[in-house]
Amino acid sequence: MIGIMLDVTALVSIGLLGMGAIFRHNDRHILKFGGYVAFGLFWALRAPAFSHDAVNFLFAVLALPFFLFAGLEEYRVYRGEDGKPGMEMLAGGIFVGFTVYFLMARVPMMSGAIIGPVTRHSTMLLNALGGEYAAGGVIYPGSMWYSSGFMSGEEVMAPIIDRDGWTVVNIVLACTGVQSMMVFAGPILFTTRATRRDRASAIMIILPTIYILNLIRNAGIVIMMENGVSFHMAHDVIGKAGSLGAMFLLALLAFKLVPGLLDDVEDIIGLFIRRKPHSRPA
Repeated sequence: MIGIMLDVTALVSIGLLGMGAIFRHNDRHILKFGGYVAFGLFWALRAPAFSHDAVNFLFAVLALPFFLFAGLEEYRVYRGEDGKPGMEMLAGGIFVGFTVYFLMARVPMMSGAIIGPVTRHSTMLLNALGGEYAAGGVIYPGSMWYSSGFMSGEEVMAPIIDRDGWTVVNIVLACTGVQSMMVFAGPILFTTRATRRDRASAIMIILPTIYILNLIRNAGIVIMMENGVSFHMAHDVIGKAGSLGAMFLLALLAFKLVPGLLDDVEDIIGLFIRRKPHSRPA
């Protein structure tokens, strides 16, 4: 049942935010209001799955109040208050990023298409550093066309195998860096404060950088485990800290490459700062 509810809220949020980001009529703000509410509910329902991951659990829990604030902002604009350009970036960014990641999470054939190369490239990096590893083939535990993923245990994966034939780790979609790529790609594509050239250049620099950093993270986790560090410490503590640090530095790079993106982020932060409303001129 929870899997169905997740899919329904995800599809509703994608549809409403997508239409709200594309349409230009004032009613688009009502569409985005509904999309934000559904998106917040999705993460609230998703939160229990992160009970073992304090950082992701915190983000999932805070998502509901954050996106309720965003929805209320869209409702205020619908009623006549001035809107902020950053809100256009937020809706469009979520639409693009979440659509891509959701499809990969639910369509095994799509997730396998990225899990396979990431596993092979992570293994190549490990071997270049002096290891003796092999990349296993992608394992599809169920249908190639649909899977509820973590809810049913039918997660697509590919193993990294040591020289004794033992599986060291399994690479899953969360290990590919796709989620981080979409966090940056969506907002960069939908910011209204930068030229197409600036946005294209940023995408071409940041996405490959994330891919390479993710390979280093995967290899680092394997090396740490092979040297006696527990999976929890290597993956959930050291790996997570490294990922957050890299995301921070990449955000600084994005602000440098895409003029105006920081202003969009400040618009969104402004949702939590009370201000006197200004009505649009008649």
